[in-house]
Order: sequence, then structure tokens, then C-alpha cells
Amino acid sequence: MFFTDLNYGNHIDGLRINNETIHYGVVNEREVRVVAGLMFAIGLISMMLVLVGGYRELLFIVIPVFWLEFGLKAFLGPGNSLFAVITKPLINHQTPEYVGAIQKRFA
Repeated sequence: MFFTDLNYGNHIDGLRINNETIHYGVVNEREVRVVAGLMFAIGLISMMLVLVGGYRELLFIVIPVFWLEFGLKAFLGPGNSLFAVITKPLINHQTPEYVGAIQKRFA
């Protein structure tokens, strides 16, 4: 297999979740939710512009960008995707909330 589940996400030595030291990759739940919200907003606005305004050319931009985003998340990790890089400054001041990356891989 090209990538294993144990190598997915960020590995933080000594990180404890629910009083257990974890030995697998984690992702920041806050970052995941901000990226999902941004993608939802872009998708919703694009859908409205296509349906109401007839801007079908927009689909040729939004759909490939979304596929690229999903591919980068699946193969390089959630922190290395396009929207993750864009949204990192929005959540820098917040305390990270780490969850297992294995569960988020294809979610």
C-alpha cells in the first residue's frame, strides 16, 4: 500500500486524548470544520450562480478544484490541501482540538 493509516495525519509525541497516550496520526478538528465550511459555502454559492444566473462555466473551475482538494487530502494529508493552507491563519489563535486522523481519512 502506498500510504498506511498509521502514517496519516500529524504525529505529536506525548499527546494524550482521554487520558491515553496515542501513537497514531491526529488532525485538528477545528481546521477540518473550517475547511468543510469554506468548501460548503463555495459549493452553495457556485450552485446558486449556476442555477439562477446560468454561469455554467463556473463548474469547470469549482469541480476540478474540489477534486484536487479531495485528492491532496487523501494522499498528502489534511494539512497539505489547498483550503487547509488558506484557512490556517483563521484558526491560529484557537486551541487545537485533536482527533484521530484514521477516522477522517475518507470522511
